[in-house]
Amino acid sequence: MDLQRRTEAGRWLLASIGVSIVLYCLTVLGFVATAPDLGLRCLLVSSPASGSAGSTRGLEIRQITREAAAGILEREQDLGSGPRAGDRLLEIDRKPAHTFAHFAARLFDLRGIQPFGPKIDDDANFRDQGKRLPTVFAKGNDVFVEVRFLHDGQEMRSWLPLQSVPWQDIGLTLVWFLLEFGILAVGALAFWARPFDQQARVFFAMCLVGLGGFVGGYHWWMIAGSLWLTVPFMVCAMLVPVITLHFFLVYPEPKVFFARHPHQSLWAVYGVPAFSMVALVGLAVHSIWITDQVSVEGYQESILSVLNEGIYIYLGTAAAYFLATLVALAASFFTTRNAVLHNQVKWILWAALIAMLPVGYSLSLAYFEKEKFALGAASLPMFVASILFMLAYAVGIMRHKLMLVDEILSRGMVYYMLNLAVTIGFSLAIAAASLAAMYQHNQVARHAAIVVVLVVVAVLLLNWSRDRLQRLIDRKFFREKFQLDRALQRMNQAAGGLGDPNALAQRMLASCRELLGVDRAALYLRDAAAGVFRLIAADGMAHAPFSFSSDAELLGLMHEDGSVQRRDSENESAPPQQLLQELDVELVHALEVDGQLAGALFLGTKHSGARYTAEDLALLTTLGQITSVALHSARVHQAVARLNVDLQLKVEKITEQQRLISMLQAEITSRQQVAPAAEAATPFRRDFIKGSPARQQPAAKGTPDQRALRRTFVRTARKRTVRARQRVFYGRPSRQDRPVRNGQRRNAVSRRDR
Repeated sequence: MDLQRRTEAGRWLLASIGVSIVLYCLTVLGFVATAPDLGLRCLLVSSPASGSAGSTRGLEIRQITREAAAGILEREQDLGSGPRAGDRLLEIDRKPAHTFAHFAARLFDLRGIQPFGPKIDDDANFRDQGKRLPTVFAKGNDVFVEVRFLHDGQEMRSWLPLQSVPWQDIGLTLVWFLLEFGILAVGALAFWARPFDQQARVFFAMCLVGLGGFVGGYHWWMIAGSLWLTVPFMVCAMLVPVITLHFFLVYPEPKVFFARHPHQSLWAVYGVPAFSMVALVGLAVHSIWITDQVSVEGYQESILSVLNEGIYIYLGTAAAYFLATLVALAASFFTTRNAVLHNQVKWILWAALIAMLPVGYSLSLAYFEKEKFALGAASLPMFVASILFMLAYAVGIMRHKLMLVDEILSRGMVYYMLNLAVTIGFSLAIAAASLAAMYQHNQVARHAAIVVVLVVVAVLLLNWSRDRLQRLIDRKFFREKFQLDRALQRMNQAAGGLGDPNALAQRMLASCRELLGVDRAALYLRDAAAGVFRLIAADGMAHAPFSFSSDAELLGLMHEDGSVQRRDSENESAPPQQLLQELDVELVHALEVDGQLAGALFLGTKHSGARYTAEDLALLTTLGQITSVALHSARVHQAVARLNVDLQLKVEKITEQQRLISMLQAEITSRQQVAPAAEAATPFRRDFIKGSPARQQPAAKGTPDQRALRRTFVRTARKRTVRARQRVFYGRPSRQDRPVRNGQRRNAVSRRDR
């Protein structure tokens, strides 16, 4: 009970952290999208300045964005020379900005800045205002902010327009967030369904820290002025390599040393990163907290310098953890025997090996070209590296059941999510077109008719694209239905004539192999009287036995579950598993007719190495029912055909017997017609009568020899007729053919003669 409570508490704790990180990422995206920007890029620590001692003041401007540089050059005649890369920033809006902490704080303050005085007309000249220009003013749709900087040791001032962050940066971050959020959603479902599973917990945590670290790190200079946005980013970014190594130490199976010494291994993995994280986060919090509060010259620069060196040292630690992750992946690749897990590890290992190129390039920038690294030159390579890992995870999830996603996500849920994604994408496309038109409102007003036509055409094209994409999704998710229809058509063609059961069985095996991607299959029909399964068709199983004895336990399992799947981890002495191993098959599926076991379908391993899912079993059940009925009908048809043949033979035999009887009757009739005429009657003799009145005796016909011959012929004909009739109609010997005893036949003949 205590373990269950701890598991439940841990699930809610990690789920709360996950919700917090997702909200944090959304907050950062909204913060950056709405943040004002001067177009100046600076580093944590300025490089040593040459020249006089006074020129060491200020924060060095390392880069100016393309949009800001174009605006400075355009307004140079009115506002004077603006800052350049290499100048040192002193003030923004007449507030100190001589350190990076001050610079980040000033950018944060610009969110709520308001122009002073009335708005200047668009066609007005700045020079006409002279020294009356305030630190913040508005001209047209732009807001300008005063900045003071050192140029070649000379203090100067200028006004820079407030701009938004380039849409390319926001778009890239948003795309990455949406992709990673899909992987995170799968990890969250796996963790929520199996909170006791260590792999699911660590995978979910790895997705969380990766999400928070990338979104915050891509815009680190803009969120550095907020303590609440900086600390979560630093924690997530420093935990990414650690939790990644932890995941691959327990996936797909815990490594030997980790399984034997779990607590010591966790201390070894998390010890140094945890200490470094506490130290660096503490320095960052202290630096932000003392901004505008410490008057000691150089104190904050020293803290930022130590923080900068600590970050670069930790990058080396992260590189070491990345190499350890590669070693763990390679070990899993060579030791994993399960085909599904082996495919998962293979894809992730390939992604890690390819990701070594962008990761190595980023590390080289960090140690040899620190300025480019700090200004975001490593953002795109790290984006590519994380995309590679996301693709590997996606392939593992969709094709090889990573995180046992088939037990969590039903096909209906995935289908609904994809439909929702298509609808959202369609809506976003229309919204983006509308926003683009809003930003070009002046040009749109001039050519309204053309714009309307273009919008209508664009909407029609988008609608057509959506329908095509929806059709592809339907075909993908209902592929089994389409293939089942095709298989049923083949079965109907084979069963249309109620023909050979072997042809029906071969059609079913071919359909199973095509639909499920199975390398071999065999179909056995059960002979209940003999107690054996007899082979009726085999495809890809050259050494399939022609028959095997019915196993009582296997029959019981098939009656109960409908199928038995091979599991190598189970006890090999179990009769069902032993039978599956002997036949080298992966699944045995029952075929039933009227609730009785009629046969068994034996299937081998899938080409992909995946296990049979609930959808596969449902498909096999449908095919099995149809095939069972077709086989039963074929056997009934064959039995009826045999009965018809037997009946035809009997009818022909009866017809032949009737023909013989007719011939005999004709012969008898002809002989009676040619018999001699009756002899003349002898005179009546009364002397034969003794003690009684005289009785006239019939006259004898013919001579005594003729009469005896006639009687013998008649008796013989009668016997043959009676015997033939009894054999035809009663199927038994006549009375005369039965054995007689004690002279019964002699007495009967004597009585007939008399």
